[in-house]
Amino acid sequence: MKELTERQIDIIKATMQLMADEGAHNFSIRKVASRIGVTEPAIYRHFESKDDLMINLATYITRNWHELFGELKTQHLPFIEQTHVIFREVMNYLNDNREFAKTLLSSNLFATDSGMTSVLLQLKADGMARFSEFLESGRASGEVRAEIDTISVTNVFFGSVWWVLTSWISDDFGGNLADRWQQAWKTLVLLLEPR
Repeated sequence: MKELTERQIDIIKATMQLMADEGAHNFSIRKVASRIGVTEPAIYRHFESKDDLMINLATYITRNWHELFGELKTQHLPFIEQTHVIFREVMNYLNDNREFAKTLLSSNLFATDSGMTSVLLQLKADGMARFSEFLESGRASGEVRAEIDTISVTNVFFGSVWWVLTSWISDDFGGNLADRWQQAWKTLVLLLEPR
C-alpha cells in the first residue's frame, strides 16, 4: 500500500476518534467530514470510498504496531524481561493513544467492512504467531517452562491483554493502563517461569 499523505492521516485519526466516541456502527463519511470541517466530497478526494478509508484505517493500525515493535530493542534481555518490556510498551502506547485503543477494540469494528476485517484479523494472527515463536525461543533457552502449551499460553496472554484493555476502557480510561497491566503481568510470569 502506498504512503499516506498528512491529510489522509488526519482523516484516519478523525475516523478513529469518531469510532471511539460513537462506535464503529455509527461511522459515516459525513460525520468524519463534519469532524474535520470539510465537505464529504473532500474526503473522497483522498479515499475512493468508505471501504477504502476503512482498509487504510486498518493498514494504519497495522503500521503503527509494526513500527512500535520495530523500535523495541530487547534482544539483549532475558526472555521474561523482553516479554515484560514489549507488553509494557504496548500498554504505554495504548495509554497514550486512547482513541486507537478504543477503535481497535470496538465491538462493531469487524462488522463494518470485509476488507478491513481481513487486515485486522491478519494483524491479530501475525501478533499471535510472533508471540508463539517468541515463546518457543524462551522455551528453547530454558527460560520458559517446558511443559506449557504454546498456543494455550499465547491465548492466555492475548486474552489477558483484551481483558485489561476492555476493563480500562469501560472504566472510562481510569488510571494508567501500564499500571493495570502490571497486575496481570505478575500472574502471567508465574505461568512462564521454570519451577
